[in-house]
Amino acid sequence: MSSDPTATLQRSMADSNDGPIDELSRLAVLLLKRLSSSQAELIVEMHHVGINTARIAELVGTTPNTANQAIQRDKRARKKAKTKK
Repeated sequence: MSSDPTATLQRSMADSNDGPIDELSRLAVLLLKRLSSSQAELIVEMHHVGINTARIAELVGTTPNTANQAIQRDKRARKKAKTKK
């Protein structure tokens, strides 16, 4: 992703008229972005708490395909780690 994710989220928030709940969701994602070491890690963590791929992509500022790829890579890595045990 070539653009700054924080700037993307801020633009998205400025354009959003979805109300206070959506704004809080976006602010929470902004905080998580600052704490996460990578976009993929953030996507996987959001998926693990039950957020669907389309919503993750919207909040993170990427495409659903990119979010799905990160989730699938994580699933393969977990499966591989589990079989090594």
